Amino acid sequence: MQLFLDTTDVVVLKDLAATGLVDGVTTNPTLIAKSGRPMFDVIAEICELVEGPVSAEVAATDVAGMLAEGARLAAIAPNVVVKVPLTREGLVATSEFAVQGIQTNVTLCFSAAQALLAAKAGASYISPFIGRLDDHGADGMDLITEIRAIYDNYDFDTEILAASIRNPAHVTAAALCGADCATLPPDVFAALFKHPLTEKGLSQFLSDWAATGQSILGTGGAATMSGAGEAEPQDGPGPESVRAALLRRPDILTGDPETLQALGLALRPDARVVEFGPAALARVSEAARAESEARARLEAVARANFVAQAQTREAVIDLIDAAGPADLALRLDEIARARFGLQAGALGLEGPEAPEGWRRLPPGAISQLLEDDADLLLGFRATALGLFGDQAPFIRSMALARLDLPGGPGLMGFGSGDPEGFTPDTGPEPVAFMAGV
Repeated sequence: MQLFLDTTDVVVLKDLAATGLVDGVTTNPTLIAKSGRPMFDVIAEICELVEGPVSAEVAATDVAGMLAEGARLAAIAPNVVVKVPLTREGLVATSEFAVQGIQTNVTLCFSAAQALLAAKAGASYISPFIGRLDDHGADGMDLITEIRAIYDNYDFDTEILAASIRNPAHVTAAALCGADCATLPPDVFAALFKHPLTEKGLSQFLSDWAATGQSILGTGGAATMSGAGEAEPQDGPGPESVRAALLRRPDILTGDPETLQALGLALRPDARVVEFGPAALARVSEAARAESEARARLEAVARANFVAQAQTREAVIDLIDAAGPADLALRLDEIARARFGLQAGALGLEGPEAPEGWRRLPPGAISQLLEDDADLLLGFRATALGLFGDQAPFIRSMALARLDLPGGPGLMGFGSGDPEGFTPDTGPEPVAFMAGV
């Protein structure tokens, strides 16, 4: 899948293009206006920064005007793709551009029938606006799936360029639905690199590595301890080295009362035996303190669980009183936010239709989300973000539970803005109980 940037900000473009992961750029009149620069200067500079296709949109709405403007834009650089609106006039112009060998990107596509016409007109790219469809209660990914099936049925060469991308979940879903390309705002492109568990894991790895005192770039053919090739880490010799030194020179301890005191040890009057009693007592005291803290934590967890169980019972009563599927979805979201302090609650149903307020899921989606045919998932699954609608960008962890419904397989989801809100170690009982009810 090719990834394009939807931008005219050349500073941002230079930064992200340096990753080697930017395959092209799309622009539109709104982005050109925001740049505050002449269009031809902006497009020319972008074409120098990116070898892939660069979409530049015509402003005319009549066929003659589009053809004249398109010819001027195509002359800027060989990788310019002329962008035209999906209108009757736009498709007539597209057919003529195809005859002239000028690449086109037909934009503002909102139906599979429109995409079919664009392919028949010889468009190089079709740009379905999935985010805008989602805003109006439709599922933009359904459109990608339909276009993919039509183009595959008739071997059209037109490439599907998913546009109006709002979050990383849109990118993943578009790729799963078979889009050839996606054009992303810079902030969404940058978000693709990130995941809270990646950052957490890297932090732990770096911390553990630093504790070894080693350097991969040290002298010699293998990783060495930090410093000028020393055999011991910077924080001192290991236990075996200390033991060997004490056996050779017992006076190291017996002749150093300050060190003995610092270690919690005592020297007998004969000055030959070191008493370990004080140190042992200190260790016992530390163990007792740790046990007391652990007991306090368990008590706190128990109190929290009791509160959670009470909240869950009240939430279930609210859900049982729902007047219908639409009210049920509304109540679940309100419960998630008000009672549990979560980002969102949502319901989904597989099949051709879903009740108002529910997300319609393609067949088999729930089994893909819940691996190994499990009934519950606690953690994070990027492909499930679409379940939470406009709250998807803020979800960092989630709880997903399978629902056995008369209308088909269903899914209940709770989204948290806290990466640790739902983890595999979280107790699953409240979510499983609500799903069962």
